[in-house]
Amino acid sequence: MTISIPLSKPFSSRDIRNIYQDTYLSERLVGIRGEPPYVRDIQGKHGVELGGFAFHESPRRVVICATIDNLLKGAATQCLRMWAP
Repeated sequence: MTISIPLSKPFSSRDIRNIYQDTYLSERLVGIRGEPPYVRDIQGKHGVELGGFAFHESPRRVVICATIDNLLKGAATQCLRMWAP
């Protein structure tokens, strides 16, 4: 999935990545990387990989890539998330 997000003020790609890393630090099912994630990076795993933080046309619109392996369906991940310590 490619996500385009308008920003209220200019940021660097490192700033955006740091915001995501800080926000999802304790989330076991969310991985943050610098480069765009590929399906082969998350194939057979639960969760999502976010990365490829870049700007579209200006520093007021960031583009982020997200990758999941949707063949695992949702129930296993929901169970893992609910019961994991």
